[in-house]
Amino acid sequence: MVSLVDSEFRVFSQNGEDGIIKEILNRIGKDNLSGNIVEFGTETGIEICSRLLVENHGFNALFIEASKEKFNHLQHMYTHNTRVVCYNEYVSVNNINNLISSVFPGDIDIIIIDIDGIDYQIFNAVNNKPKLFIVEYNASLPSDLSLVNLSAVWDGTANFGASIRALEKIANEKGYSLIHTDRMGVNAFFIRNDFLSLFPEADNPIIHKPLYGNNGHPGLDISTFVEF
Repeated sequence: MVSLVDSEFRVFSQNGEDGIIKEILNRIGKDNLSGNIVEFGTETGIEICSRLLVENHGFNALFIEASKEKFNHLQHMYTHNTRVVCYNEYVSVNNINNLISSVFPGDIDIIIIDIDGIDYQIFNAVNNKPKLFIVEYNASLPSDLSLVNLSAVWDGTANFGASIRALEKIANEKGYSLIHTDRMGVNAFFIRNDFLSLFPEADNPIIHKPLYGNNGHPGLDISTFVEF
């Protein structure tokens, strides 16, 4: 078994998520997989966590992107791939479950939430129980505080999203456990608890600080966050 921290590599993902996902799915085992993935905030589709699984391993996918311009690139990439559905939608707590169930009413392997804003709220709202959630966290925030910025629009500063502790609280309520964060301090990985025995990393998950930009985005102001 390769440790999650040593499994990182990238082909299409932003950082080392391609390798982490591969190791997680290897441990879960092919016989336990449905081959279905949902990813929100895919932008143009060039640099996303699930592209490798779709293009190299035959997975089915629902990709959702709010920007019309970026969506046009995304749709063009997958026009001839019948295993991929692309939606040009602004994801909200009111529509997310209908969007997912319209394509995958049943089993899903991975749901990836990366929308630079209300990731916390969407994570909380999703009803589906995939084997793995991947959610963007704010690595600039103290890992022992449950903090959330309620703004739906990222302004380029460090005042966005939620702390790892806030996301972990939601995960625990849903029946998931934190097993890893990627080396750059962007995404957190939460495994469904019926697979928890396969991930000894859950006993002491590595929580990385931000290595993007100049050790994170500028202008962190804790007063812009609400404690949950």
